[in-house]
Amino acid sequence: MSDFDAAAFRQHFPFFSTQPDWIYLDNAATTHKPFAVLEALDHFYRQQNSNVHRGAHQLSQTATILYEDARSCIQQYINAAEPAEIIFTSGTTAAFNQLAFGLMHTLLKAGDRVLISALEHHANIVSWQLHCQRFGVILDVIPLDEQRHLDQVAYQELLKLGPKVVKPNPGF
Repeated sequence: MSDFDAAAFRQHFPFFSTQPDWIYLDNAATTHKPFAVLEALDHFYRQQNSNVHRGAHQLSQTATILYEDARSCIQQYINAAEPAEIIFTSGTTAAFNQLAFGLMHTLLKAGDRVLISALEHHANIVSWQLHCQRFGVILDVIPLDEQRHLDQVAYQELLKLGPKVVKPNPGF
């Protein structure tokens, strides 16, 4: 049995004080922020907001230090090899678009293959669909089996087609 206290957890989010009966499940699109995050953002925008990596003035240098400190903190939290592996985007959809678009201009060419699963978030599917169609890259999708799990046999067959991009660990 978990020691997780949902009621105590919900008290950290102002949204739930006005919607106490809600269970919010659309976090892939946007997520509610706890008070600590809202307070940190408010403080930053009121007192430290400036260009990051661009300005020579002290405020910009302070913002850059805070930005890089956040990158290092996340690197340690997720055990990334180096801070440069942490990339900030405006959200998941933007990140998927940036990845797909970047690969279309560097790694992929017409006729190459990309392999994703049928269980991807809509933002990931659409990003690949749009970019693959535009650049002539073939998008393969691992189907579901009768139990609604990813079909491992189909996955192995699709791998034999030699995709250049494969979503790692597609839910098996």
